[in-house]
Amino acid sequence: MTTYASWLRASLNEVGRSFGFEARGIDSPVSFSDVYGRGLDLFGGGNHTKTGLTVTTDSALEVSAVFGSIRILSDTIATLPLDQMQRRDGVPVPARLRAEWLDFNTGPWNRIQVIGMAMTSLLTDGNAYIATVRNDSGQILWLDVLDPSQVSPKKTAAGDIIFEVKVSTGGTRFVDRMDIKHVPGMMLPGRLEGVSPIGYAKETIGLSRAATEFGGAFFGNGAVPGSTIEVPEQLSPTAAKIIKDSWESAHRGIGNSGRIAVLTEGAKYAKVTLSPEESQFLQTRTFQVSDVARFFGVPLQLLNAEGVQLGSTTAEQNLAFVQHSLRPWIERIEAAFTDLLISEGDLRPAGSYAKLNTNALLRGDMETRYQVWSLAVTQGILTINEVRKEEDLPPVEWGNSPISVQVQGEADGVSAEEAEEARGLVSQLGVPLPGDLPISEVVSTPPEGDES
Repeated sequence: MTTYASWLRASLNEVGRSFGFEARGIDSPVSFSDVYGRGLDLFGGGNHTKTGLTVTTDSALEVSAVFGSIRILSDTIATLPLDQMQRRDGVPVPARLRAEWLDFNTGPWNRIQVIGMAMTSLLTDGNAYIATVRNDSGQILWLDVLDPSQVSPKKTAAGDIIFEVKVSTGGTRFVDRMDIKHVPGMMLPGRLEGVSPIGYAKETIGLSRAATEFGGAFFGNGAVPGSTIEVPEQLSPTAAKIIKDSWESAHRGIGNSGRIAVLTEGAKYAKVTLSPEESQFLQTRTFQVSDVARFFGVPLQLLNAEGVQLGSTTAEQNLAFVQHSLRPWIERIEAAFTDLLISEGDLRPAGSYAKLNTNALLRGDMETRYQVWSLAVTQGILTINEVRKEEDLPPVEWGNSPISVQVQGEADGVSAEEAEEARGLVSQLGVPLPGDLPISEVVSTPPEGDES
């Protein structure tokens, strides 16, 4: 009896073949070499703004705040260490059967390029479509990131999701979720795609571009002089040049600064100033940086812009950047790669998941973090293994009891061997004991009433 799943698979294959492309399963590899198109025009005919300028991905990247925000987020996440983890007894450890595709040694792109393109696609279009090229066993060989403007998710009558892909040779092909992993950004209810940051920010970006173009036209074509000399009568070009040259020779330069000028024949000197409308564009450009940063959630200090800073120290600013700017995107990438590991079935250990390590970004705050751990350990609030679990480190045999209990000595029923073991542990941590006493003194202090 044909199952529903096999019937749906056959139906998808039949639809795909009608377009010259098989919507394959796990045992029928497909090359995506003919899928790529690099138009990156996100909005079709609806990309005009109130400024009269057109905003596309390419033109948006000409705005320094947009380019800088996307570069900071994509480069930071793309360069984080990536590993395959699994939990053993509730403790995360590196997976022994690591997926080879996570090394990115095959295919046209390395890890930084794949994650960087996925992040750029998310930050511009609001969606990333990652093509998975597999062998006959369903094992992923390598990944590629497709142009989001060439892919459209569709929901079938059965409620499954397939992808309509425009190919460079013309026409479209249908691909199922085994071949394309869709990573959406922020989504509206009932939608299949994430919302485009650039699409919703196009008026802000258009105003930024308009201010930039105004500044270029003003300085390139305005030809505004610093000052003028006005005479009541018509002058020949030669006479005008003589007056100009004589004025400059008498008053230009530091040595002539502040000298008295004498104007005759009704001549008048005037300093040329910018109108409020003309000078306002400088403030407009400054404001637009913070407005663009607000769309992308990038701290102003990372864009070298003035404004409210998140934290008073570098460590606090880095922590806020990781928590509020990077974490949502990191978890999306981790979830997508974890789904790809799960899609390989029995080829991967149960409970495997992908992890991007952010510890390197928090190095500036590591001293504070370890001080907190030390205090928690010495006060018996946390055990060594609980702290090591938070730091993604494997447990140790002697780390399951609070140190504050271990270092009390034999008076509390702790053997000398256990106390000595605790001494070595605290020595490794480099933390002070209660009362600032060395652990050797605490351990060697005889119990009350003991003369030995």
